[in-house]
Amino acid sequence: MKSSQKKLTRVFCVLLSFALVALPSLPILAAPESTISDLNNKRSDLRSQIEATDAKIKELTPEVEDLSVKLTAARLVENQQFDSMKSRIRYMYEEGSYSLIESLLGASSMSEFLTKSEYVQSITSYDRKMLNEFTATREQIETQEKELSEKQTELSALQNTLNEQLAATEASLKEELENQLRLSQEAANAVLSNMPSDEMVLFAGILEAEAGSTNYDGLLAVATVILNRVANSGQSISQVVYAKGQFSPTWNGSLNRVLSKGPAPLCVQVAMDAINGARTPELAGWCTQFRTAGYRQGLEIGGNVFF
Repeated sequence: MKSSQKKLTRVFCVLLSFALVALPSLPILAAPESTISDLNNKRSDLRSQIEATDAKIKELTPEVEDLSVKLTAARLVENQQFDSMKSRIRYMYEEGSYSLIESLLGASSMSEFLTKSEYVQSITSYDRKMLNEFTATREQIETQEKELSEKQTELSALQNTLNEQLAATEASLKEELENQLRLSQEAANAVLSNMPSDEMVLFAGILEAEAGSTNYDGLLAVATVILNRVANSGQSISQVVYAKGQFSPTWNGSLNRVLSKGPAPLCVQVAMDAINGARTPELAGWCTQFRTAGYRQGLEIGGNVFF
């Protein structure tokens, strides 16, 4: 077992000499976590507003469509009532004028005459009343449709504005993350330029203990957090890993078990990639905390949540 560890250490020494020989010595730069956090919060808020606005637009759409159908029907009924009224008036006062007068004059009594007159008047009054009612209904539907359409237009304009703000925020966030990635790599390089080989073994070991040995993205995310701490504090990997109360594998025995058998090949690869500059872009420069997924909100990668 000791022989295997010594052999692994020699391999790491060779690899490390090639990977780190050209790394420059640079000042340690702290990443502005609040800027990235604020941008992330703003992005989340804008996305929530866009979702809420989209839901309101979808909610209004069937109402507008329903009113449009009702309006079409109301206009049709109004036109039919108007045409019917015109036809009856035309019949009574144009085509049937003689018959109407003859009918009135043929009354056998004043009571019958008045009854017939009132009947004729009631027909025209009924037509006028119904037409007025249909017209009022049509105007009411038109007003409702106009109000809903205007509201829909306002919401669409708001959604466009929110989408523009979201695009601008995401562009700013991307720029800030890229900048912090660069600063984090430079700061970490300054600390890691003379890193001994046993640090690399420890680095690969803590990655496996925290994130397993099969998920590259999950391993790289943990590596990014560790190197963010290295960059921000100016401490070595071992100082960061063994800091009091920080990484549970250092006291629950899981790290020792990994180191006793040697880190898995993928963990070694991720450790080397991270030393050579690879980072999880969403975490680079600012994220220094993670927990097992399911215990709090944050960005979930490979079974852990980062915040």
